[in-house]
Amino acid sequence: MVLTLYNTYVIISHINIILFERRTIMAVNERERGDITFEITEHIGVISEYPTGWRKELNKVAWNGGNEKYDLRDWDPEHEHMSRGVTLHKDEAKKLSELLKAQKM
Repeated sequence: MVLTLYNTYVIISHINIILFERRTIMAVNERERGDITFEITEHIGVISEYPTGWRKELNKVAWNGGNEKYDLRDWDPEHEHMSRGVTLHKDEAKKLSELLKAQKM
């Protein structure tokens, strides 16, 4: 196939349209995400506490109105701010427990 200047222009135009549509979709998704909501449905325990008052906790948390999951992360004293953490479904938490028991800590 021989690419003419016109064919090249058409191809580039299509690529630009696709990229524009993708950026638009990404921007809409970012707006839809909005604020993250959470509800601590069960406080299981504190793993450690820092001098700042923040604590590493294991809780059951429902994120964005979803089902509760086991959640391990640092929380401020008022539970208004948190660090990045790890969420686990029940079967994942069970497997983690089994792996830790096998380590004979």
